[in-house]
Amino acid sequence: MGEVASNNSTGNLKSKSVNHITIENPKFDLEKFFEAEDIPPGPNPKNYTQEEIECEQHYIENTTRHEDGRYIVRIPFKKNHPELGNSKTTAKNRLNGLKYRFIKILKSRNLIMNLFKNP
Repeated sequence: MGEVASNNSTGNLKSKSVNHITIENPKFDLEKFFEAEDIPPGPNPKNYTQEEIECEQHYIENTTRHEDGRYIVRIPFKKNHPELGNSKTTAKNRLNGLKYRFIKILKSRNLIMNLFKNP
């Protein structure tokens, strides 16, 4: 492999790639290629946990293909999942903090823009 430089009539230097491959045993090389490209087998379904079995079953029952080719999958939810708790107040406080920070940034931006407009 390498590059070859050539000159055209206008004097511009152009670069072209040149590749060279030598295959001594095509059958062996092709077999090695396909061995490397094979997808290894997944886990044995006999060794699935109960949760993995339920996940597979959910996929089979809830996956459809739309007429435009897209897949539609319903998201599974774990049963007996613990409640999230009361995080609404914390979320509101964080949102207000972000709002305050953005307002501060906007004020700073406006000040800088005014400096550039009025030298």
